[in-house]
Amino acid sequence: MAENQPIWLSKGTVRALMLFMLLASAGYMWILKMTLPTQMWWGIGTMLAFYGFQYVVADIAKKNGYKTTEATTGALGIPVGTVRAITALFFTVMVCYHWVRQIDLSQQLFLVTEGVWTYYFLQKAAKVLRSGKVES
Repeated sequence: MAENQPIWLSKGTVRALMLFMLLASAGYMWILKMTLPTQMWWGIGTMLAFYGFQYVVADIAKKNGYKTTEATTGALGIPVGTVRAITALFFTVMVCYHWVRQIDLSQQLFLVTEGVWTYYFLQKAAKVLRSGKVES
């Protein structure tokens, strides 16, 4: 259990559970060939923005000399980065499912998938560049 956290959950657990509930609902609706309501897209976008914003704020804090702690376990007690990887995999599987089943891809699904993967790879690339392990 995490000390000094509400209801003794590790940091990010509630946010991860909310994201997973939204993704499960969206996946269910997509498999049934239903159209997601605009509010659902806004909810997914907001949750993804919270995940991205959290890491941007931590990077800014580090650069400005604030003491930050590196998490060894992430939300739900799983390794750091797993929620982001699951999210990227979910959207990729949904795009593949629509493509294989020859279901029209909604523009929102494609754009969100593109955004998730772009963020995921840019974050990994930035981490490698910051570590200085890339030769020029």
